[in-house]
Amino acid sequence: MTVMRTMSKAGPGGGSEPLPGADTPPAGEGPGAVMGLLREQALLYGRLESYARQQRSLVTGSDTEPLLSLLAERQKLALELGRVAERLAPIRRTWATFRGQLSAAQRAEADRLVEETTLQLRRVIESDERDARLLAARKQMTADALRSARRTGDALSAYRAPERRGQQARRLDEAS
Repeated sequence: MTVMRTMSKAGPGGGSEPLPGADTPPAGEGPGAVMGLLREQALLYGRLESYARQQRSLVTGSDTEPLLSLLAERQKLALELGRVAERLAPIRRTWATFRGQLSAAQRAEADRLVEETTLQLRRVIESDERDARLLAARKQMTADALRSARRTGDALSAYRAPERRGQQARRLDEAS
């Protein structure tokens, strides 16, 4: 997921210069439109954070259907976030310049939205990492249980084998 960041490429003298074509926002992406995109991005990340909390409760349960459904919803949300990030990409490349064109109120709101989005994304990532560790531990426990069951089955088969050999030997004796 992409959050607003200042990006540039190193120039020939090692300094920083804006990427080509990134000096102005695309048509229709003036300060008002960009602020709308930042608000939308913050709302989407808020939904993503909500989904991460729901996912946490589903991961601790044993019913996979609701978890799979939630993951599908998260995927749709990720696509929406990708579209917003794509529209914000030209602004992101020249963020400092663009930010300077905003009114004081817009700058304050933009800074708040960027910070909020960054924190939301951080919390989602941390939650997903915890869920991944929990799922990995559960997977390991299941694998251990299956190995134990297999060993038990092997042991039972070994105990039954002499009995079967004896039955087969008697049948051969009876057949002769």
